[in-house]
Amino acid sequence: MPPDWGGVDAVGTVAPFYLKPGSVEELVAFYKPIAAACAPLPFYAYHIPSMTGINLPMIDFLKNGSKEIPNLNGIKFTSNNFMEMIECIRFDGGRFDILNGFDEMLLCGMAVGARGGVGSTYNYSLRTYQNIYDAFMAGDLEQARAAQQESVDIVHVIINHGGGITTKYGHLQRSAVQPGQWIKRGSGLGYVLSLIHI
Repeated sequence: MPPDWGGVDAVGTVAPFYLKPGSVEELVAFYKPIAAACAPLPFYAYHIPSMTGINLPMIDFLKNGSKEIPNLNGIKFTSNNFMEMIECIRFDGGRFDILNGFDEMLLCGMAVGARGGVGSTYNYSLRTYQNIYDAFMAGDLEQARAAQQESVDIVHVIINHGGGITTKYGHLQRSAVQPGQWIKRGSGLGYVLSLIHI
């Protein structure tokens, strides 16, 4: 590992989506040298079959990967296959950190046991997702659902305006950071206009 990772807490990577692995063993073989290069940092596999076209059984990935990748810490699970997600969450006594990936489904992921999530819209609407998390943890499902609906509305705006960086960050009222600035985990990157009524 390089001597200074600049405060990096973990490393994750998406599977190759051009020359795709055709088996769980090939997927493990792809991730293994990347995880080794960043060890001892925790390593996360990024499972997003809608983008990569790779829809291998992630429970089998955990079974095989845990033998080959010592610093395998979990999966960013960006799929709506919650049956598979709960299998991964419960595997080996809950040893792995399975993070929900679809922003608009954070509450669903938490309901099956995800301890948190990683999403692109968290970057500019962190309060929405903090509200989902806090309400769920407090047992206030009605408030959690209301906050999740706010997330759904934000995602609809992004979809209806073509998606991508221009759509996502073009709706910022103002940026809270400068290019190259280091920020602390949980800090907001900007301030959002009311996206629900656009």
